[in-house]
Amino acid sequence: MMKRWYWLLAVSLLFSACHPNNNMLDKKGEKMSELTPEQQKERNSYYCGRMGKSVLKLPVEDAQLVEYHGVDYYGPGIFKNDDKWCDDYLSTFTIAREWPSLEKGQSDVMDLYRPGQVRFNYRNLQQNAEDTHQRPSDGLEMGKNIYLESLWRTQTLKPLPNDYQPVITWQEDLQLYQATANIPEELKLKNNIQEMYAFWHRNAQQKTDYIVSCKIYKDGGSYCKGNYHSQEDDSLSVNIVHTIELLPDWQKIIQASEKIYQSYIIDGDQ
Repeated sequence: MMKRWYWLLAVSLLFSACHPNNNMLDKKGEKMSELTPEQQKERNSYYCGRMGKSVLKLPVEDAQLVEYHGVDYYGPGIFKNDDKWCDDYLSTFTIAREWPSLEKGQSDVMDLYRPGQVRFNYRNLQQNAEDTHQRPSDGLEMGKNIYLESLWRTQTLKPLPNDYQPVITWQEDLQLYQATANIPEELKLKNNIQEMYAFWHRNAQQKTDYIVSCKIYKDGGSYCKGNYHSQEDDSLSVNIVHTIELLPDWQKIIQASEKIYQSYIIDGDQ
């Protein structure tokens, strides 16, 4: 019975996405009818919105995922961003680029394990003009601790021991600290994870400014998810996803991430 309910729900959501209700269509038509042909063309070609201290204009062909604050992305209809423009606050957007060419990525947002590609997910900590959310004063220390605990929690069903201490080493070639969990084989889950690591970097002030968690799978695939906070904007947090062979390039990838973000910034309120 439960499976049948989930199936009916999935069909209903798919039908709603493919066939928006008349109110949604009328709202789009009314909004777009107020614009000049040039403005309509621009709205169809770009996303525009505020993100932290900046106003961004993002080409539609670059974006794999774009979300604005205040939009219900689980409701019916497909025209969810049409009423949003440069004065509205972006919540997040995701793009993919080939590495190291930085050409547009070929896979969709759900393809997390594609070798030679980097996904950049930019997240806005600021939701409106009065919002003062910023990166924590201790950098990414809390995130680092979560990654360290996940080394245990992801690989065994046993509770985290009170005396849990992962093995930490300094990887000179990566310029990163590396942590692994000492988990007895008999306690490990029988899943597809062969190895799992957490890495982090400390800046000159000894604050954690970059964290990354990597999984290597028994089938040969891998997945690394990194996180850093922009030094130029306290409200911008960035997730970076790639396979483990690109880990040595983490500093260059961050530099590329900042350059890509800057390329979307426009001057003034447009």
